[in-house]
Amino acid sequence: MGRADRDDHVTINWSNVESGLQDQFDKYSLQMIDHLDTDYDYGSVMHYAPTAFSKVSST
Repeated sequence: MGRADRDDHVTINWSNVESGLQDQFDKYSLQMIDHLDTDYDYGSVMHYAPTAFSKVSST
């Protein structure tokens, strides 16, 4: 599950996500999680690699 503000920082190519794996990109609402007043962290272990869950291994 991703941060509610994820789309402000990354773009997901939905047409290239493997069938059945779209839920890997679900987002939590701000009511469900607290970002603890932190910025989006591109180095986070939860920030997927550019080709994670993709049909083809190109960005």
